[in-house]
Amino acid sequence: MSPNLKQAAELIRQGQCVGMPTETVYGLAGDALNPKALARIFEIKERPTFDPLILHISPKILSRLNEWVTFKNPKQEVTFKKLSGKFWPGALTILFQKKPIVPDLATSGLPEVAIRMPNHPVAQALIDEVDRPLAAPSANKFGSISPTTSSHVLKELGSRVTLVLNGGSSLIGVESTVIRIHDDSIEILRPGGVSQEELTACTGLRVNQSTSSHGTLSASPGTLDNHYAPKTKLFLIPTSLLGAPIQDLKNWVWDLKKKHGAKKIAGIMLSASHRSKFETGSQLLADKWFSLSEKNQPTEIAHSLFAILREVDESGVDLIIAEPVTEKSGLWPAIEDRLKKASTKR
Repeated sequence: MSPNLKQAAELIRQGQCVGMPTETVYGLAGDALNPKALARIFEIKERPTFDPLILHISPKILSRLNEWVTFKNPKQEVTFKKLSGKFWPGALTILFQKKPIVPDLATSGLPEVAIRMPNHPVAQALIDEVDRPLAAPSANKFGSISPTTSSHVLKELGSRVTLVLNGGSSLIGVESTVIRIHDDSIEILRPGGVSQEELTACTGLRVNQSTSSHGTLSASPGTLDNHYAPKTKLFLIPTSLLGAPIQDLKNWVWDLKKKHGAKKIAGIMLSASHRSKFETGSQLLADKWFSLSEKNQPTEIAHSLFAILREVDESGVDLIIAEPVTEKSGLWPAIEDRLKKASTKR
């Protein structure tokens, strides 16, 4: 075991927090069963306590799941076993009825607790060493862009966090899918690294997107209207303008510049192959262009999304415009969700 891993485990035992890599994004990890450690997570992130946390476990401690949660009925347990057999470790978070040992602070006082098993060797090794579930929300200030490298964590949180374990760039790049299991269906509370189609194929159950309104108390993190947002105002290009004459798009950009007193604009395209949509008079639309993928690959787009948002945010522009997602399957809903939450609501 590396000295850094031992040090990280010891800090967590002392009630402190460390930066932890996962395959989705980097997390700010602390002892999920220690209320003081949980309070420290909220303090470091400046996160409101009405936004619940996700508990992270490893394959080694999975057999102890019943110490922390209970199933509503046998049907839920059968579905869980199918899902965990397929997607754990992985980017799937599942809600359970919590037992009293799980502090109310972890669930914002709600009766359900969110749990996932990260598919990253460093995260699993740290959980194994601590031998307890870890709460690990994204290692950034509340509402801002999620970190996908250790340098992102250090730049965002600085001296607020004592140690950040370096596990390379996050493989997936967007957070986990959060679900609630019902008797005969599955409810997606937050789209993420596991798609609706994959959940259906695994369980044979109907899978629905949650109809709960954003901005209210929620059992899932990341469901507030403004989240994952850069400091620079970001606007999604209306889908109605994608096939419209280029002059209509120019007029929309001009109106934004005038309204917000902006001189420099950056444009984010989902794919470099979409450049032709914006090629005519492109310099009038944006001063800088950034592509999330070469050939419109959703896995590549998800992987690069938060890193590109950070790069654009630091590029010295006054406004950001971004191409909207139009596809509705696979990873696309998760990408769409993150871009919408990063955009300025007006």
